[in-house]
Amino acid sequence: RARGPVHDRVGWGRRNSVLGWFGGRASTLDFTTFEPREFIAQNDKVVSLVYAEATVRDTGRAVVNHEAHVWTFRDGKLARFQIYLDTAAAAAAYRVG
Repeated sequence: RARGPVHDRVGWGRRNSVLGWFGGRASTLDFTTFEPREFIAQNDKVVSLVYAEATVRDTGRAVVNHEAHVWTFRDGKLARFQIYLDTAAAAAAYRVG
């Protein structure tokens, strides 16, 4: 059963998990740039290539990332979301000290 833009059962958890992930990211980072630069669509998937610059609120450190967001849809609703980014750069920006 689907309600709203996100399927009730998303690939890696309930739909609130997807929405919570975006909210959590926004609550710890101040984005200065978030630019989806390219979209590639095939069958039930859309890939967006994103350039992002942000500052981690707790550390004041900047992080720059080239990200790939993979969106999978089922019945016109979001069924799975995957993000690929430089996790070492992100971890370094969050590290205190």
